[in-house]
This record gives sequence, structure tokens and C-alpha cells, in this order.
Amino acid sequence: MLVKAAFPLTVTAPYATYEIPFGAIQRSTTAKTPQDRAKWEVPALRWADLSQADRGVSLLTDYKHGFDATPSQLRLTLLKAPLWPDPGADRGVQTFTYAIYPHAGSWQAAKTVQMARNFNLPIQPCLLSPEQPRQAVGQVTATASYLDLGDTTLVLSAFKLAEDSDNTFILRGYESTGKITAVAFNSCLPLKIVEAVDILEQANRGLPTPGTQPCPQRLRPGR
Repeated sequence: MLVKAAFPLTVTAPYATYEIPFGAIQRSTTAKTPQDRAKWEVPALRWADLSQADRGVSLLTDYKHGFDATPSQLRLTLLKAPLWPDPGADRGVQTFTYAIYPHAGSWQAAKTVQMARNFNLPIQPCLLSPEQPRQAVGQVTATASYLDLGDTTLVLSAFKLAEDSDNTFILRGYESTGKITAVAFNSCLPLKIVEAVDILEQANRGLPTPGTQPCPQRLRPGR
């Protein structure tokens, strides 16, 4: 048994776009061969999009990752109940969340990537306990940004302690729409970018200059 949510749209597009790890991929919405017709479902992460020149619709999901598309329809697989290899799959009470995001223009211009990430990672309030010392409460400012990469299409993928130093952090990110984007790093903490590194966290002269293009960055405390 298979349960899908189908969304017939007033958009008509020859390709649908799906989020994949660290990027997005276009796939045809029209099956031209028997092999294409057999590919009735494709995987994606947080979103799929169907867009024409002036408008489009993105389908956002939190943890359901099976999609399929025709020129004017998007579908999301909600439940699968096979007999093999897991005869107990998707039985019982199931809960899931998805959202429709209509937009003008392309998914890049509509910031579908950011909308999907906000849908998956909503802002969480942090309430201070009344038992905390007054001096600690007094240090809290009205607004603060611990890590700000600017209003760009750069997506933060990791912020971690460096493997070879207790006084250095690694900032990893990727550009999500296929464009060259400058890194605008700001923080209320005393941090600054000191060099670009490769995936092994080693300095690489062939990488872009820090602050010009997204790449792994090494940060150290400093004013």
C-alpha cells in the first residue's frame, strides 16, 4: 500500500527541481522512454519545486523524501507499507508535516532553500530561569547574532572546533543556487576569519581568498 499527497497546479514546466545534499538537481517531468516511466519516484531532501517563467510552487517537507512530478503536478509520498523487507513499515498512527509555498519567479529568487530550512528548523525560544543571578540576566542584550553570514544564498553546513586546535573553529558552507556569493561574516563573539582551508582543514593556496567566495574557513578568537 502507498499513500501520496497530490497537488495539481496551474504551473506548467518541463522540469522539476529537487533538493539534494549541498545542491539541487533538475529532472524532466515528461517520461520519454520505458526506463523513464519506471522512475515513478525520486528522492529529495527538504523541497521540490515546479516553476515556469513567471511563477512556481515549492513543496516543503520535514522528513518525507519521496517525490514525483508531471508537467503540472507535484506529489509527495507520505506512507509506504510493503510486505518486504519490513512488514511493519508505516503501520499504526502516523504524523507528518508538509507545506505548499507558491511564489513569483524562480525558486532561487523566491528563496525556497531558506524557506525549507526555516520550515525544518523553526526558531526556538530560550527562556531565562528566574532563579538565575541578576548579573547574568543583565548581560543579555535585546538582540544578538552569534553567527551571521549576511543576506546571501550561502547555507551554513557546519561550525565546529578544528581538529588540530582548541582555539580555532571551522566554518563550512555551500552556495545553494549556483551563483558566486561573497561571504559577509559577522559575529557578536570575538571571532575573525584567518584563512581558507580544504575539507581536511589544511591551508590550500588554490582556494578563494577568505571573504570572497564560500569555502571552508578557519576562524580564531580575535578582535
